[in-house]
This record gives sequence, C-alpha cells and structure tokens, in this order.
Amino acid sequence: MSKVEVLVGLPGSGKSTFVNSVFGEDPSSVFVYSTDDYIEDVARIKGKTYNESFKDNISAATKFMDGTLIEVLKLSGRVVWDQTNMSSKKRRGILSRFPKSYRKVCWCIAPPRTPEEWAELDRRLASREGKTIPHHIIESMADSYVEPELDEGFDYILVVDLFGNTIAEKGSAQ
Repeated sequence: MSKVEVLVGLPGSGKSTFVNSVFGEDPSSVFVYSTDDYIEDVARIKGKTYNESFKDNISAATKFMDGTLIEVLKLSGRVVWDQTNMSSKKRRGILSRFPKSYRKVCWCIAPPRTPEEWAELDRRLASREGKTIPHHIIESMADSYVEPELDEGFDYILVVDLFGNTIAEKGSAQ
C-alpha cells in the first residue's frame, strides 16, 4: 500500500530519530522528504556546519526534495515527510500533493507541556553541534502548534510526548 507519513514536532523533538529507528536497516524502502538531511550532507561535504550552510542551500534542498517526490509518486512509493509541520495549513498542503490512494498517517510529537519536557528538549537541542535555533524561536514555534486532526486528510494520527507516551490516537491504525 502506498503511504505518506507526516511527522510533526519541534526541532530536537525526535522526528529524525524516529525515522532512523523505523527505517534505519532499510532506508531504500522509503523516501524521506527532509531538507535538513540535504543541507547536512552539503555541509559535511563542504566542511561546514548546518547553520553555516542553511541560508545558501535551503532553496536547492527544497527544489531537490520536490523533484524527487514527483518521481517517487510515479512509483507509488512510501514517503516520510520529516519537517516540523506545526500548522494545519502546512500539513494540508503536504497531503494535497498525494493521490487519494495513499494512506495518510501523522506521527506527532507534541510540544513540551511540563518543565521536565522543556528540560529534555533543551538537552537535545544543546547536543546538536553546529545546528542551533534560538530558544525564543523554539517557544514561538511551540506557541503556533496546532494538534493534527483527521479533517486535515489523515487516516490515522498518533500524538505522543517527548518521552514517547501516547497523548492521543485518532482514526484507524490499520
């Protein structure tokens, strides 16, 4: 079955870790739409950090990912969309790119709600050498978060906290 899995969560929340844990053994089985991965690869090749490479490469990263997505859709391939995707508008835009035949799943890591969750997110963000986002930007992103809903076009939604505890489950898991 063709499937798109849209990840939702703040930077450092664990989205890419999720992808690596699920598809690490066979990454060829899925196309991961991640402009971050593209920018990190360019930075590594040029001996730079993500921060140093972002501004000059985000446009090329998006163009490359969009072009690859078109080819993957021709093959009815499996897609994981690994970006923050905090708003309903952004998620609806993503889902509109996929045929009705695709199963549409959302894996969401909710923004921190407790001091312990904020401390954990801060710890994760601090461990990302060369890839920093000011705390006020993270807070602004958290404030803009809209919990995913089935009426956005999803067949199934799982919302967890930063520690992987289920907060909400909507739709059919099949």
